[in-house]
Amino acid sequence: MKYSTNKPLIERLKEKQEENLEKLYQARQRLWNVIKDKRNGEDDIHFARRLKRYGFTTDGAHVKTGVNYQINEEKEIPKMSIDIKSKLKQLEGETFYTVTGKPYTYEFVGENVIKPSRTNYSIHLKNFEKAIEINPTKLCQIREVRGPSYIFGIITDSRFN
Repeated sequence: MKYSTNKPLIERLKEKQEENLEKLYQARQRLWNVIKDKRNGEDDIHFARRLKRYGFTTDGAHVKTGVNYQINEEKEIPKMSIDIKSKLKQLEGETFYTVTGKPYTYEFVGENVIKPSRTNYSIHLKNFEKAIEINPTKLCQIREVRGPSYIFGIITDSRFN
């Protein structure tokens, strides 16, 4: 789409955002069709779990052929918090400590992925968002995220807040 220079920047950005949302909806629709076609005799419970991993929800309407699954269009796609990413970028390479007192640093190995120095696996920034939503006071409160010891050490540090 070509933009005329007479339109204000905000209008051009809104048009671009609408285009991107339409592309995202189409991609999600294609993903839905692929997942639905590859059910291969999966029972309803396992199929629903797999759908949940891809961001789909069930509407709970049972029919004779199984459960009627639909995309929940009202659910917004979460955006990466720029504040979390910028804070982590600022603190990259600084020393943090686990609850047991072990020192570590981290580095970005991708756009939204960090790698702590004490381990070989990486941690996506979505795990930080999940942990911050919980607002943990104890490490055991965020055991479901990847790298809880490292995330807890960073988000509870005074430099991060």
